[in-house]
Amino acid sequence: VARQLLRVYAKSLFNEKKIFEKKKIKTILFIQKYGIGDYLMSTPAINAITKKFPKAKTILLCRKPADLVAKLNPAIDKTIFDLDELKTKIDLVVSLNDSVEGTILAKKANADYAIGFLNGENVKANFEIPKTNGKYNLIENYLQIAHTLGAKVGNPEFAMKVKKEQNVEKLVKKHKLSKFIFLNPNTREGAEAKNWGNTNYAQLAEKVLAKGYKIVFCGAKGEEDGKKTIRLIHNSKSKIVDLTGELSLNETTYLISKTKAYIGNDTGLMHIAIAAKIPTIGLFGPTDSKRLFLNGKKRFAFQVK
Repeated sequence: VARQLLRVYAKSLFNEKKIFEKKKIKTILFIQKYGIGDYLMSTPAINAITKKFPKAKTILLCRKPADLVAKLNPAIDKTIFDLDELKTKIDLVVSLNDSVEGTILAKKANADYAIGFLNGENVKANFEIPKTNGKYNLIENYLQIAHTLGAKVGNPEFAMKVKKEQNVEKLVKKHKLSKFIFLNPNTREGAEAKNWGNTNYAQLAEKVLAKGYKIVFCGAKGEEDGKKTIRLIHNSKSKIVDLTGELSLNETTYLISKTKAYIGNDTGLMHIAIAAKIPTIGLFGPTDSKRLFLNGKKRFAFQVK
């Protein structure tokens, strides 16, 4: 009941229609409280909007660990985790979350202008905008916001500038990783249904190893699917490097940028590989690749069962 009341309340917000004045936009707040993948999928829209307002200061309200990836985007001036951290007036708030929470946060930001998914997947604003319809692909949905603000959108590539990490350089040299494939059978806790299966990954790994490549497994501390997969591999184990729990997210990002190809489940690291412009194979189970994968050259998504 409480959830339904919140939805009714959220729908009542932003019904006023102001006159939009571009010259007033000095500070923009983007709200993206989902994970790394959702943040990266929204970056084509974020960067198009920042180009439309090149003199505006940009702030991203997000959650950990998406903030670490957001800091690799030059279009974002600052990241925060709570509205209480705001020290300046917001002129335009852009809600990139199709949720009650995102709508209420957008209202609490107390900006002059608000636009985004303020009531489901259709773009809504507190000023006059052309009518839009929710699109099936999530990236296209985000881009509708940018289009509505008059921003020009070209080829929708994810925005992320990879930073060199010396620790990774040392590991690459130590393990002689001149030709390796990054294999990621891990999924976050609670999303185990996304996992293609350790046995399947082990069989795939043996085929990759037979082609002469080394394989790197890497994940956060406590993620066990890499180790479980390695135990199922019977051949060429000397060509397997397990770095699980040894690298920070920024170091993992840099390592991904050096691989010949990335193969893994629908996770944040898969989207990082796409952002790093690495040949990527995404393996999707219950989530929909047509909705959540950025198609392009040397990028392939498979809907597996």
